[in-house]
Amino acid sequence: MVDDKSKRMLSDDEDEIEDMARQSDVTAEQVRELIKATGRDRAALLSAAKQLRALSNGGPRTKK
Repeated sequence: MVDDKSKRMLSDDEDEIEDMARQSDVTAEQVRELIKATGRDRAALLSAAKQLRALSNGGPRTKK
């Protein structure tokens, strides 16, 4: 059986935190803050990072 990393919980390992930061285009410190806010579930962290990126890029685009 192949280990599906996307279904595992994120550990305290600094390499995993750095990898998640690169993968989600946020900083390692932001990943640590997201872990505090959402827990260690990878899917939840990726979703939260996506929302964080959208907010830091000016939020969702709306037509006027």
